[in-house]
Amino acid sequence: YLRALALLECPPARAVVLEDSPAGATAAAAAGCTVVLVPDLAELPAEHGWLEVAGLSEVTLAWLRGLLLGGDRR
Repeated sequence: YLRALALLECPPARAVVLEDSPAGATAAAAAGCTVVLVPDLAELPAEHGWLEVAGLSEVTLAWLRGLLLGGDRR
């Protein structure tokens, strides 16, 4: 994530990462990004602490913008 963010000239605090795996979510969080987990078949840690949505249909551009501005964190 850090390499991709550097190439995009985007600071991690301004990035929202949609992930479907615990490993990817862990990497995104370690990079300093806001993580939204879209569960798949992978087992999730009991206390993962990431935002979670049931599916991508719940994610809108307005909601993502709100996350970066400190809005709805479900």
